[in-house]
Amino acid sequence: MRIFVSHAIEDNKLISDLKLTLEPHGLELLIAEHYPDIDYSTVTVKIERMIKSCNVALFLLTKNGFNSKFVQQEIGYIKSSRIPYLQVVENGIEKEITGFNFGKGFIQYSPNEPQTALDKVKRFLLNYWKKLELKHQEEQIDKQAKQFQLMIQKQKKREQEVKIGLRILASVLILGLNK
Repeated sequence: MRIFVSHAIEDNKLISDLKLTLEPHGLELLIAEHYPDIDYSTVTVKIERMIKSCNVALFLLTKNGFNSKFVQQEIGYIKSSRIPYLQVVENGIEKEITGFNFGKGFIQYSPNEPQTALDKVKRFLLNYWKKLELKHQEEQIDKQAKQFQLMIQKQKKREQEVKIGLRILASVLILGLNK
């Protein structure tokens, strides 16, 4: 699962801890500054592409992240793109959340005990990934069932065509014998 991480550059220790917690479980973190800019014309284009390629976004609303104009703009872009997201909110910041993020659930983050929040993020994202995989498997089963039904319908149509052909042949033979 690909996770776009919206964060402030100053929160590099939290990002490092997040990587250590999530990546061993197969969760791919899309962190803009960790990807070279070879194919992208601007940072904004790179971030937009990363957001479009993710399954879920993670907003790190620390004191730094909450005050970052980039983070606030990424939140708006992600929400307008209807990408599911999870918020991690530093103690005290929850009182400052207004606008479109007001009332949305979040995981509380304490800089003194970061692992508690990181473990909750890991559980949430792994559960979400399982739901995505289950949904994908169900879609594949439905697709295979539809293909099977279509194959059965085609087979029945062929059988009907063969029966009709045999009836016509039998009629021709009977008429031919009666002459």
